[in-house]
Amino acid sequence: MSVRGMQRDWQLTCDITLDDPELSPYWWHGRLIPFGYDLTGGNLFIDPDTGRTGSFHNEDGLRMQGGDVWPSYLTLLKVTARALERGEPVRGWHPGVEKGRLDWRFKD
Repeated sequence: MSVRGMQRDWQLTCDITLDDPELSPYWWHGRLIPFGYDLTGGNLFIDPDTGRTGSFHNEDGLRMQGGDVWPSYLTLLKVTARALERGEPVRGWHPGVEKGRLDWRFKD
């Protein structure tokens, strides 16, 4: 996600939460920083309070457990770099670079 995309998505989700404050406990929190798109149309984010990553989806809100969660952004980067170097999957997903962008494919 570009820095412009990060700012745009952060602003959009914050604006929606400001319009409906009842959403904020489970749907989005302004302290979160989106950094990438997941493969299901959501965003990956970093929680600067904990350093952990998670995902956000319009329909489901925040996911702080499961396959999108890493103990830190640095851990996610290290695992991704290792997978690219070795051609190994990460949690069943195979990384690759297409047209200068990181892409993930699920392979059984």
